[in-house]
Amino acid sequence: MTRGVRHEAGQVRRAWPFALLWLVVTATAGASEHALDEFSAPPTGCPAQAALEARVAQLAEQRAAPSHARVAITRTAAGYHTEITLISEGESRQRAFDTETCEAGVEAAAIAIALGSKPIAAPTVPLTSAAPAASAEPVTPTAPAAPAPPVPTPPPAAVARPEPVAAPAPPPSAPPNERSAAGVMVRIGAAIGFDASALPSVAPTAELSVSLAWHERYWLEARGLAALPQDAAATDGQAHFSLFGGALRACYLTQSGSITLGPCLGISALRIGGEGRGIEQPRSGSQLYGGPSGGVLARWSLTPRLALRASLENMIALGSQSFFVNESRVYAPGKTDFSGTLGCDFRF
Repeated sequence: MTRGVRHEAGQVRRAWPFALLWLVVTATAGASEHALDEFSAPPTGCPAQAALEARVAQLAEQRAAPSHARVAITRTAAGYHTEITLISEGESRQRAFDTETCEAGVEAAAIAIALGSKPIAAPTVPLTSAAPAASAEPVTPTAPAAPAPPVPTPPPAAVARPEPVAAPAPPPSAPPNERSAAGVMVRIGAAIGFDASALPSVAPTAELSVSLAWHERYWLEARGLAALPQDAAATDGQAHFSLFGGALRACYLTQSGSITLGPCLGISALRIGGEGRGIEQPRSGSQLYGGPSGGVLARWSLTPRLALRASLENMIALGSQSFFVNESRVYAPGKTDFSGTLGCDFRF
């Protein structure tokens, strides 16, 4: 009987390495199995399927049983829509997320797949008492002892099911006026305003503009403008004045909510024309009136494409000449010119 006990204990000791090897192989196989069955995403702007699988492998527990999953990412007007279908033990669950970028959608899918996997309970090995050492003394036969009660095997640990995954909150949307976008955006603008010093009195003006914007911060704008004609009294007659020209300016704008504001530097070139009236020999003449300018531009975006705008500008005239009628001086433009506009612009 002693030999039988020794033989049985030896078999148990030899079975332990095989049990441990089985645990390692099972855990490795479970960790290396891919849980992603189907993956579809736009060909540009989205990570590949391998990136999603690598992220799932980072997030999932080492001993997690992979759930079968299908991931579909589509482009929408506001960004990207991600749908995940998890299939585990005959149950099918779906998750959906709306994100601004495709990378955020892939991250949400990886989290949903990793949390949807269940940990694998480790197999238990029956406990066996070690065999008693053989006694060198002869054993006196005694009555057979009562069999020892079997050692109870502890029940396997309960598998904790993950809590329902809460959908990640979408990133805060950009203000309704601007969306940071790479590249150049083109805007067409129209405005009305005033010019204070180029003509004898304050003159109403109208202008059209074309703007190129980089990331809604750096602006380069070309403008064409004209003023309502004016008449001025002269000795024994009148003088009739007109004004039109163009300007170029560059601005740096900073954003606060739906308002953008910033300084501008530029150059203006205006043509002032004068003509004598009510005299025997009327004459006409013109001069170029312009120079460097500086000012401020403010915009209030109503929609992502439409915005109201206002600007103030001061120009330093490089030269100005007087207008004469019958050898009598009528008017001379100022050394500086102050102007302002109020209008809107539209983004393509």
